[in-house]
Amino acid sequence: MEAMVNRFSNNTTAIDKKRQGAFWEIENNAVLTSNITNMKKILTIVYVTSFLLACNAGNEKEKTTEPAAKNNVEHAEQANGLALNKGAKWKVDSTTFLNMALLQKIISGAKKESLGNYLQTAAGLQKGLNKMVSECKMKGSDHEALHHWLEPLMDKTKELKNANNIETAGTIFGEIKKQINLFPQYFE
Repeated sequence: MEAMVNRFSNNTTAIDKKRQGAFWEIENNAVLTSNITNMKKILTIVYVTSFLLACNAGNEKEKTTEPAAKNNVEHAEQANGLALNKGAKWKVDSTTFLNMALLQKIISGAKKESLGNYLQTAAGLQKGLNKMVSECKMKGSDHEALHHWLEPLMDKTKELKNANNIETAGTIFGEIKKQINLFPQYFE
């Protein structure tokens, strides 16, 4: 009888172990399923949030691209000390204005096919700048403002004279052209 009890007891233990295992398996599957469901919810929230942020960032970038570019130009001009006179343009004398027209003519007629062309343009600009400086009779704050515009132009002209390849010369020429094009925005 004892053998039968042991055998029954062993069967019961085996059955209990199977039940417990099945119970744990069901419980683990339930927890795992719950975790997967929670992770899906979290991932969905992350994807939706990322999508919305990306869409919003794209819209903001489109709205602010042009003003940002304008601000960069304004900051560069202010770094050189170039600014309007309380919202108005600075006054230049007729000689300075005529010399400026000469510089614009040199830039507009510049050939860009070779390094030699750029070096000729640099020589012409230097001659025009020397003439502008030697004939300048301006005084006061208008004169100071003109120097804020003129000094970067003189530096870039010197760089153009020393350029040793056409790519560098082209880049410097573009900067000179931008500086010359600032004149009518700040002076009359």
